[in-house]
Amino acid sequence: MLEPIILPTPNDPPMPIRDADTHARVAIKKLSIIIPAYNEEKTIPVILDRINSVKLLGSIEKEIIIINDCSKDGTEAAVAGYQALANDFIRVTTAYPNEWMGYYYAAYCYTRIAWSYQDNGEKIEPFARQAETLIRKAESLAGSDNKAISEIYCVFSMVDRAYIFISPMSNGRTYGPPANQYIEKAKKANPDNARALYLDGWVKYNTPKLWGGDKKAAKELLQQALEKLKASPASPASSASPASTVFPHWGKADIELLLAQYK
Repeated sequence: MLEPIILPTPNDPPMPIRDADTHARVAIKKLSIIIPAYNEEKTIPVILDRINSVKLLGSIEKEIIIINDCSKDGTEAAVAGYQALANDFIRVTTAYPNEWMGYYYAAYCYTRIAWSYQDNGEKIEPFARQAETLIRKAESLAGSDNKAISEIYCVFSMVDRAYIFISPMSNGRTYGPPANQYIEKAKKANPDNARALYLDGWVKYNTPKLWGGDKKAAKELLQQALEKLKASPASPASSASPASTVFPHWGKADIELLLAQYK
């Protein structure tokens, strides 16, 4: 419950610094940051990156509200993904700071935005950096839960792949091997992880045959991933907290979209 606010009166002496004994403090629980945007597709990622890097005092929650003023570029698409990240998953990390799930999903959102810009590398890096920071935090909280670790490795792989999108020629050798290694580690931690199979299939589908790509093998992996998703509903992690009820189960739409390329 908030303390009552005592406003100064004209008879009060000048007070350059408000005295806590005379003027009650207001317990601020949320800071809403409103950003008007018109054709800000290129600057929105940078602005949001800087805002999210600022740490607020205590447990003040940060809410980002972006007003899209009828933009004619791709601002709306960028805003939609980032809005979900800032307002939903970061809120989860505030409510459950010791749970890996919120950080995982926040990182996942950043990687999806980064992947959506794979044909425009200059926009990717802020999202990839944020994703990397968040997924490392998720890893530090996951403990020895192999299912959780497997999911986290999938996002690590996606982050490294995002760095490759920035500049395939210069970043491929640096980030390609670890991106593939994370997929293998994800499959080892949980052989039933459909997302690990999907990412393995994605890589084999999109890699030229000369460099190890194999569309036939990719199709088999994608079909296996789809069957695993259909066979079992989302299963919670070993944790019994409320956050465990939203254990990762994404991938079906991505798999079906890629399999449709074979028709």
